[in-house]
Amino acid sequence: MKLKNIFGLMLLSVLTLSSCSDDDDYVKGNQTNENGYNVYFSADNNASTAIDMSDTEIELKLERDITDNSAALTVPLKYNAIEKGVFTVPESVTFNEGETEVTIKIGIAPEMEMFKNYMLDLSIPEEYTNQYAAESGSPKFLVTIIKEDYKPVATGVYNNWYYEQEWEQTLDYSEVLDLYRLTDVIYAGTSFYFYWSMAEDGSQTCYFTDSKGTKVDSFFSGIVNSTYGNVNCNVLYENAMGMLEQNVFYFPFQWVVSAGSFGAGYDTFTVTEWFE
Repeated sequence: MKLKNIFGLMLLSVLTLSSCSDDDDYVKGNQTNENGYNVYFSADNNASTAIDMSDTEIELKLERDITDNSAALTVPLKYNAIEKGVFTVPESVTFNEGETEVTIKIGIAPEMEMFKNYMLDLSIPEEYTNQYAAESGSPKFLVTIIKEDYKPVATGVYNNWYYEQEWEQTLDYSEVLDLYRLTDVIYAGTSFYFYWSMAEDGSQTCYFTDSKGTKVDSFFSGIVNSTYGNVNCNVLYENAMGMLEQNVFYFPFQWVVSAGSFGAGYDTFTVTEWFE
């Protein structure tokens, strides 16, 4: 009994000292979102947006949860101006009574350069949001915006040697860059760029490029192998490429990882319809 009492007193002393120490260091945090607001950027917003040369604005969706309070609400917008003088962002946005979704219009300066990625960083003040409650959006939103003139010129079927699969694909063309583009060609977010022309005598020029039009010998395919990592396309320029049959493009690739090659073969894009 005596030993138990001694240990009990020692434990009580430790807990008391610990409690006092915590109280001395404790700093009460600022109370946020005391009105229960939860405003957030919609998950429908795209993290990257391409605009046309004539576009003067883009639109983003802002949402709010309504529980007991459906009154009109004006919410400030916080804007981190990464690119100076390019975007015009409203200082606030207003939800009408009972409204759960509004549209934010972001103005774009005509001086915005073409084919350059611009970052737009927006957020909602913490007193108007609850980052743990928004199931379909976020109180912060970073979007990449690029001005370009790519237009769809054809649809067809892309056949991939690596996966031995095919799917419907759209072919885009930029007059400014004089380049063709296959967007989301294997995985979402991966594009293949290439130059192609045919002379009157039937001779062709075809090569792959980066997004700016510089010829490349290799580029990332969008495929990530679970063992070896990124899979790159080495372009086998010593092989014939271009439109080798009527309305069929042939692309000779070697599929390579850091450990070596998975093999080589032709990817093809068969045009089923050219647009005017």
